[in-house]
Amino acid sequence: FCTFELNIQERNLLVKDGIINKTRTVIQFENIQQVSLNQSFIHKLTSVYEVIIDTAGSADAEVKIKAVSKEVAEELKETLTQYASAKAVAETSTSEAEQQLAIVKVSVSSLVKASLTSNYFKTLALIMAFFFSIYETIEQANIEAISEEEVDALSKTFNYGILLGVLLVVALILLLIINFIRVFVRYFGLQIKQQETGLEFTYGLLSTRNTNIRPNKVQQLTIEQNFLQRKLGIAVIRFTQAGGLLGKNGAVKSALDFPGIGSEEVQSIRKFILGDLPKAHTVLRSNWRKAVFSSFLILIVPILALVFIPEIDTINRVIGVSILVTVVLAWNFAALKNYRLEVADGYLYLHAGLWDKTVTVLPIHKMQSVNLVQLAWHKNLDLASLTIETAGGSFAFKLGNKSEISKFVNQWLFSIESSNPKWN
Repeated sequence: FCTFELNIQERNLLVKDGIINKTRTVIQFENIQQVSLNQSFIHKLTSVYEVIIDTAGSADAEVKIKAVSKEVAEELKETLTQYASAKAVAETSTSEAEQQLAIVKVSVSSLVKASLTSNYFKTLALIMAFFFSIYETIEQANIEAISEEEVDALSKTFNYGILLGVLLVVALILLLIINFIRVFVRYFGLQIKQQETGLEFTYGLLSTRNTNIRPNKVQQLTIEQNFLQRKLGIAVIRFTQAGGLLGKNGAVKSALDFPGIGSEEVQSIRKFILGDLPKAHTVLRSNWRKAVFSSFLILIVPILALVFIPEIDTINRVIGVSILVTVVLAWNFAALKNYRLEVADGYLYLHAGLWDKTVTVLPIHKMQSVNLVQLAWHKNLDLASLTIETAGGSFAFKLGNKSEISKFVNQWLFSIESSNPKWN
């Protein structure tokens, strides 16, 4: 049982929930992170909505008002958004040039392109976890229906090259199918509508979600695009908002990403959220040791597996380790060329990635703390790692030149201490 009251004069929302264990939650309008409308498959059958209200400082949604009519849900969302804060309205007032982004609808074909060209590693990890769970289940079942002699005789008739090729094709097909289903079901009907106080995102096939993003709540903005997506003219845009805490599933609550958006629309959204970005006046690059350290973290587990598996002979073990080391080192050193931190007036631009290239924009006035860490063995090399904390999470640049970074750190700390802009 849930009721709510809006107090316009005191600018807050009071929500009463429960029958036996009663709770009362009061939320100030200016503390509201975002208001989302959710409509699950069951809700669609009954024509009701769930209103989700997030505020910075909670791991999960602050308030969920369930099973309200469409009219009540939309009116509540409009009211909370309208009275959010005077600064939000001022920051999101748009010029005639910015009004070009009235409504953007992501077509089915764009979602198909996005599903077939992104998240390969995440989906592959899910497939591998699935097969490993099946293998573990079989091992625990201790199946002995086939004798070792039959297994040895059967293995001699196999062509392992053909078997490996078949497995790779099956894995690729599964990867594409799973990726397509995940992206298509979640983002079907994605529509972006410009409003006075922000951008409204509506999407979802089985469960429809309606989310409002206000520019003054955005802490970091990331644009991700790989080679295929550049050719197809689409990109992924990600918003990291105030909050940045972990939810029950381990995901960052504040991170919202939207795939399949046209490259021109992505730039329009970026301009609406951040305005015109100045050009960088300084470029900071990372030391080659970053590529070596990243390679070590990736290689340590597979190399140990190759070394200690007794069934693999010495020659194949050496060949396997050599191929792994060569591929991983080549990949990370190639990625290092794109890894850089660009410093502009009022903004930082972090470029990263090799296949999936990302550009993350951080407004300097959104910084909450700046940490420059130098390990003992990096002192003589004048290397250090930069970590910037914001209300939406961390922003890190690894193993750069300490002397160069220190000059800017002092400027940023002075800027944080001498000004008092609203980060949220």
